[in-house]
Amino acid sequence: TAVAGGSENGQTLYVGRAKHTDGTVHPGKVFSSDNNYICNYGYGGQEIVATNFEILVQDNPNIRLKWVLVEGSVPANTVVAGTENGQNLYVGRAKHTDGTVHPGKVFQANGRYICNYGYGGQELIAGTGFEVLVAKSPLGVRKNK
Repeated sequence: TAVAGGSENGQTLYVGRAKHTDGTVHPGKVFSSDNNYICNYGYGGQEIVATNFEILVQDNPNIRLKWVLVEGSVPANTVVAGTENGQNLYVGRAKHTDGTVHPGKVFQANGRYICNYGYGGQELIAGTGFEVLVAKSPLGVRKNK
């Protein structure tokens, strides 16, 4: 089963990741667009659209996943879905000002954790009130394409 990370306009947004052209891997949101699934993620101030991506799946009912509010630091066993500049990019999600919830990436910047997510063609930043995905067991991925 694909792991849900949010919703927008009644559509579920799933947790995914995609490789950027520079080789870095970024967590993002997977959803259906024009009868095809795509993965959008924030990078360099923009929302990037990827058609080649991986989606996070939870095939084992014994795996416990939980969204946890970030308060200062990320908890142990936070799900890592990518790296950039030698730093882990964790699976996160943030609530947009319109109330929709979007999967994105959580990382440390200037000594504190933030959550970046793609929205409306831009990379947006949540400095507070965001969550990370925490796992108690190993997870698998399923490739698209």
